Amino acid sequence: MIPERLRRKLMDDWHARRKEFCDLRHEFHAYPELSNQEYETARRICEKFAADGVSYRDGIAGTGIAAVVQGCDGPVVGLRADMDALAIREETGLPWASRIEGVMHACGHDFHMAAAIAAGLLLHGCRHELPGSVKLIFQPAEENGPIGGALPMIEAGVLTDPAMDAIFACHVAPDIPSGKVLIHDGATAAGVDNFIIDILGKGGHAAYPHKTIDPISIAAQVVMGFNAVVARTVAAYDNAVVSVGNFQAGTRRNVIPDAARLEGTVRTMSDSVRRELKARVENVCRHYSEAAGGACNIQWVESFQSTINNPDVAMLAREGVQMFLGPGSAESRTPPGMAAEDFGRFLRCVPGALMWVGVMLDSEMNLHSPVLSVADAGLDNCVSAMLGAVLAFLFKGK
Repeated sequence: MIPERLRRKLMDDWHARRKEFCDLRHEFHAYPELSNQEYETARRICEKFAADGVSYRDGIAGTGIAAVVQGCDGPVVGLRADMDALAIREETGLPWASRIEGVMHACGHDFHMAAAIAAGLLLHGCRHELPGSVKLIFQPAEENGPIGGALPMIEAGVLTDPAMDAIFACHVAPDIPSGKVLIHDGATAAGVDNFIIDILGKGGHAAYPHKTIDPISIAAQVVMGFNAVVARTVAAYDNAVVSVGNFQAGTRRNVIPDAARLEGTVRTMSDSVRRELKARVENVCRHYSEAAGGACNIQWVESFQSTINNPDVAMLAREGVQMFLGPGSAESRTPPGMAAEDFGRFLRCVPGALMWVGVMLDSEMNLHSPVLSVADAGLDNCVSAMLGAVLAFLFKGK
């Protein structure tokens, strides 16, 4: 149980420094940097930790950072925040709108960084009361699939010195009401596999289709077949998506081409469904191609794994969040969406949970939108969720 006196002190300290951290969030938002180019962002993060006397290591897998709030002997809990922005031209008109042309924090990473810094510095101020330590990881290149930034940081040793017993991350969610935090038991974000499919036929004059093997017709049947694949492969209580986003074929209206290309994505919530769905996609392509006398080539580009929360750790996080945001503020029942998150790679190594923090202002607002605008009140909720989750784990059984 989190001591009430400690909770109150952290909240008092938060309100005393709130403007500082809101201004920091505005600064991050105004000066976004793309994946693996987060040099000024990293420098600013290090400045904040150095000013408060928090030890850190930078230059991890490029621009990554790991800082440690050293408490008393006990478990080590991680907090991860992503750093990179997107190649989007901002259209919010906010006073702190992006000053970098064509680059925008349109996925809330400015919030995630500011909240993690705030949580870390607030906990540092109470470090002698913590029955354990907190490791803060700032990850570059979360948007840079298929490689991302988590795997390079893991390969660079970020999970050691010290090793972590649990790890948490927050992600703002404009489709969840403000003040609510969604923490699933199990799958919470999709795994992604991208495909490029070349349908090979035999071209000819459009007036004589019987003399051709029409790759456009084959590709169209393949696309329609994908719909049946999901409906007849994936259980109704599970989630999966096969989407084609690019269909290229031909150059003239009266010429049937030799080939057509499909590009798309498969998104799944479990490794078993991922394997099965990929096999079915390949079978559909070959079936329709060979039935028409054509052929196909399939290239897979594996991206992020599904993000799977540890149920025991997720339950602790919900308890901790409710101590900071009130009863009923944390729940697990809403079905997960099909977005992907590089944090899943950390969760394959360390038990933990991704928390979706509600910041809804407009039900039509979406992530990766040039008009995404999130009020500073969202920062209160992100910081509260991080503090609640971390302290619930540290004080587990106490």
